[in-house]
Amino acid sequence: MGTLLLFTAMYAVLFSLLRMCGAPPGVFLVIATYLTAIGLGQMLLFGGKMPRVASVVVGVVTATVLHLGFCVVMVGYEGLFSPEVWLALGCSAISVMAFSVPLSYAAGGMIAGVFLVVDRLRTGVWNPEEGGKASPPEPILAELVAEPRPGRAKPR
Repeated sequence: MGTLLLFTAMYAVLFSLLRMCGAPPGVFLVIATYLTAIGLGQMLLFGGKMPRVASVVVGVVTATVLHLGFCVVMVGYEGLFSPEVWLALGCSAISVMAFSVPLSYAAGGMIAGVFLVVDRLRTGVWNPEEGGKASPPEPILAELVAEPRPGRAKPR
């Protein structure tokens, strides 16, 4: 229940910022579709075991599909043989190729951060008086340092 409310609040803040910037409704739809697809991809793709890879894969695919939708809309408005259409389509294709991987990774990181906050609040790690214990964080590479590589002796 808390996760649903948190995501509702996250989208409310996002849509409020877009509204303040004067973004048209199409931008709302594109950004909401993109973020929702990345969040679902992190949960469902690869069994949730590789969320970073899943966010990049789903983000690139979603950006490509959204770009194709943009192409259809542009051709519908301007016509197939308009030079402005081909310039806009070329520029948007280049931007999809150049920016979809880093934007997908960043969006996946933000979504994972929201899940981390919800998990910490749910388990009580940030609320010690509610039963959780505040323990010092473990080093990220602790498992790699503790386990020797195959065929090598453990350093002393």
